[in-house]
Amino acid sequence: MKFTKLRDLIQGGKIVDLLKKWLNVFLAFLLTFSLFAPAAVQAVETKGNSYTSTENEMVVNDNNESLTDPTISTTQDTVIIEETETNVKTNDVISETEEVGCLPIEIRIESWLETLIPLQTICVETFDCDEYGLEEETPVVEHAFLQAIEKAENSKFTLDDFENGSNGTIFIERIGDYGSFTMESGLDDWLYTKNLTWAPEGMSSEPLEVGDRIDIYYAANYLETVFTELSVDTAKVSTDENVTFTLNEIDINTGVATNSVEGATIYINGKATDYKTDSDGKAFISFSEEGIYEITANRYESDPSDLTYNNNIIRPGSVKVEVK
Repeated sequence: MKFTKLRDLIQGGKIVDLLKKWLNVFLAFLLTFSLFAPAAVQAVETKGNSYTSTENEMVVNDNNESLTDPTISTTQDTVIIEETETNVKTNDVISETEEVGCLPIEIRIESWLETLIPLQTICVETFDCDEYGLEEETPVVEHAFLQAIEKAENSKFTLDDFENGSNGTIFIERIGDYGSFTMESGLDDWLYTKNLTWAPEGMSSEPLEVGDRIDIYYAANYLETVFTELSVDTAKVSTDENVTFTLNEIDINTGVATNSVEGATIYINGKATDYKTDSDGKAFISFSEEGIYEITANRYESDPSDLTYNNNIIRPGSVKVEVK
């Protein structure tokens, strides 16, 4: 009877139908597996202070955004710090076999009479250093400061110009000719902000994250000197076209622009001009010749070489204007 039933099933086509159904299920499974198995997660994983990308490269800009550029060839486990119009510093492409162990951040250092390191992006590596109390596992502002001296473009000082005022950590006692008690006020000092606000910790303890901005500056009177930021309404103009520059005070408790800065002298390519900011903190300038101009500002009420005087603003980071 069993043979007869099997024969009837075969003759009735039911076995064939069952085999077709199972075959379809099996083929569907193989198709699904083939679609998803080779797919790589196109993301960046954060592991402590390491940043590893898979499949696609990551491009980091000044705003700490991850950008996809179709013109960049894709190499697995590669990170590039790409140069953009905002003057991001270019770093070497890291081998796909290496773990990326650096942190892209912005940094600048301002002294009394000049900019020692203009605002730029560097890739900070962590390392152990008993002299300064540094640990490889934790990226802090100290790492950024020491490596900015070594890596930064257009730097105007070296480690030999730096005098540390503490043992087992970093306390900037002096850089070059300027440090604590250089001014007769006795209220001068080297300070820093993180993302335009006061940092709650010292340089040896304040942690860093991707895209942080560090401003280190010398204040002639830290009780009165105000932090400033300069902006421009357009970065590309034609000759004889007016450009508007605006200088604002930054509330370092919030990182927000508050008061306009009046009476500040505009500097073009490092030289003082007759242009000054008005009551709205604005200066209107046109350029008669083509070129790239670097603009900043400062406010001295007397000869800046007079160390009895305390300037009352911190020189803002420069902005660039291209004139065509």
